[in-house]
Amino acid sequence: MFAILSMTFVTSALDSLNPVAIAQQLSFQALSKKKKDIRSFIVGIGLTNFLAGLLFYQGINQLFLRFYQQFVQQFPLFLPSAAILAALAILYFVFRKKESEKQEEKKVTNLNSTKLFFLGVLACILELTSALPYFAFLGLLVSYQLPFTAVALLLAVYNLIYVAPLLLIYIFSIYFEDKLTIFYTKFNQLIHWVLKYLMPPLLVLIAGALSLYGIHAFTI
Repeated sequence: MFAILSMTFVTSALDSLNPVAIAQQLSFQALSKKKKDIRSFIVGIGLTNFLAGLLFYQGINQLFLRFYQQFVQQFPLFLPSAAILAALAILYFVFRKKESEKQEEKKVTNLNSTKLFFLGVLACILELTSALPYFAFLGLLVSYQLPFTAVALLLAVYNLIYVAPLLLIYIFSIYFEDKLTIFYTKFNQLIHWVLKYLMPPLLVLIAGALSLYGIHAFTI
């Protein structure tokens, strides 16, 4: 039991270091009408991650796997075609002309607790595809064959730690707003640098890999 508890704390702590979720919270926090509304965003992320973990543990992943295998057998050219289209979409996104800076940007200023909750749900769903530590942890739980109540409790602890950095940011926004503003400025500069200089070549490499996969599948 000590091993599984240790793995719960270690894996959730690593998984909680999520720069995307932190950046989203900082942005939404600046746009929300009330600071306390950002709690709904945190609850949306944690609850969705928790329920997704339960569904995965209960075997829904096996249902998706069987469906995927049958689909690929019936439509063998679907994935290569989708890969090529995705590559073209990525290249268009990277090389498209920038919109005129003179055009006035619409600012979202009406974020409330309900909208923030569903934004948290959406953010978590979009990030589940890259949640390798979480799925590795769930695989470990399956191997232990624990009772459902124990699994639910461990997942609750996992997701509480998972959203802990977001909760800390919220607390800092209440009691240490000046320091949080400095952190937000530095963090925003880092994200801007990554998006401007690191992401475009990375996306081009991904598009190239998808194109090669699609073209190779069609030429076999």
